[in-house]
Amino acid sequence: MKFPYKLFLIILTINIVLLSACSNEKEGNVEDYINSNPTEIKITNGQNGNTINIDNTEEKDKIIQQVKKLKIFPTKQEDLKGYNYRIELINNEKLVNTITLMGEVIQFDENYYKVNEQEIKTLETLIDELN
Repeated sequence: MKFPYKLFLIILTINIVLLSACSNEKEGNVEDYINSNPTEIKITNGQNGNTINIDNTEEKDKIIQQVKKLKIFPTKQEDLKGYNYRIELINNEKLVNTITLMGEVIQFDENYYKVNEQEIKTLETLIDELN
C-alpha cells in the first residue's frame, strides 16, 4: 500500500507547527518584567523565616542590579518544597513583584523559570551580606 502524499504533507505541517509552538520558550531577562524602582525591598529567608526590609537606596540598587542580570528560561511549574529566599518589591506600600529563589528555579510572580546557578549564588551571597 502506498502512503498518500497529501496525508504526509498534512502530518508534516502539523508536526512543524507543534514544534514551533514548543520552541517559543526562549531565554529572557528578569529586567524585562521587573519594577526597577521599588521604594522598599522585603527579603524573607526560607530557611529560618527571618525577614529584612531594605529601604536604603544603595542596597536596593545592588539587589535590583543583580536581579536584573538573571537570564531566565521558562519552565513548567516545579513541585518544589521550600525556598531559599523570597524577594518582594514594594512600591508605595503596594507589592509589585515577587521573586522566589529555589535553587536553579525561580518563581517570578506566578511563572516558573530555570536560571543559571552561578547567577543565583551571586544574588544569594549579596543577600547574605545584607544580614
